[in-house]
Amino acid sequence: MPLGYPFYLWLKNNPAAQWALGIGAAIMGFFLWLALHDRRVRKGANAKAVKKAEKTATKELAKLEEQADERIEKSREIADAVDDNVYSDGVSDDTGRFLFSD
Repeated sequence: MPLGYPFYLWLKNNPAAQWALGIGAAIMGFFLWLALHDRRVRKGANAKAVKKAEKTATKELAKLEEQADERIEKSREIADAVDDNVYSDGVSDDTGRFLFSD
């Protein structure tokens, strides 16, 4: 007699056990579907969040680059406007910061 055959015979002859096993299988199937569905929903939400973060990061990076370019241009203009024989006490505070800071 194969393994589990007595259980099969008991289940075959017991309608209440068949119903209980069927309901249990249906509940387990539902929870399996729910787990897989939740995974797909989370994956989609994460993809949207990543796309939004990349878009925000790109905008911020462009803004920072623009500010850096403006500062570089301003420092070049100040450096070009100053003679070669200038010392820190002969220029304004803003100019001195640009020219003599580290």
